[in-house]
Amino acid sequence: MAIYNESGIEVHTGLYPESRIIDAVKRMLEIVNSDEMPQIYSSIIGHFVFEYIHPFYDGNGRTGRYLLALWLSEPLSLLTSLSLSRIIFENKDAYYRAFKRAEHPLMQGELTFFVISMLELVRQAQEELDSSLREKKSQLESAANRLDSAQRDLGICDQERSLLYLFSQVHLFTSVPSVRLAELADCLECSAGTARKYSRLLEEKNLIEPVTKSPLRFVLTRKALDLLGIRQQTM
Repeated sequence: MAIYNESGIEVHTGLYPESRIIDAVKRMLEIVNSDEMPQIYSSIIGHFVFEYIHPFYDGNGRTGRYLLALWLSEPLSLLTSLSLSRIIFENKDAYYRAFKRAEHPLMQGELTFFVISMLELVRQAQEELDSSLREKKSQLESAANRLDSAQRDLGICDQERSLLYLFSQVHLFTSVPSVRLAELADCLECSAGTARKYSRLLEEKNLIEPVTKSPLRFVLTRKALDLLGIRQQTM
């Protein structure tokens, strides 16, 4: 259970045998659940210990980042901890350098610099999340204002406006910008049949279009995105 770089050179060997892995995992859990240090620090140190143990033949990086997100979701927020995974992916070199430095024999287990490096990634994740949410909030407010004009110009009724506002929120704040018919009914507090009537009106105006039939799901059209001033999502 070793880690190799792109040149095929071994850069880290996980613990062995199983008894050492079990003991180390227990110690990791003691650190994570410790009351003797701030939870952000214990979460980061626990992440280092897990990756140092390297208990699985495959998936250690993904599992370790998942655990880090889980542990950080309490002292920070779920959104921050999830966004951290993307920041780590975008800064893999800095992330791996932090491990390499911490594992250097002369460091003798000193993890201060590793914690500092990870905190810098956490800070970056929080700042980018804050910036993204502010930008999307601004777009949503703009979309609401544009909907007022659309009601007059396109003859959109109140129910259609409510649905378009729901679509705007889903498009801006979720990773899958489609809405089920049942969710449209919940939004209008009506039956699925009534919600389908208003969704057809929006389809006729080329503002939404179905993307799946079972279950029936809709997304905003290019025309609607332009109308609402919402930028197209990029994957």
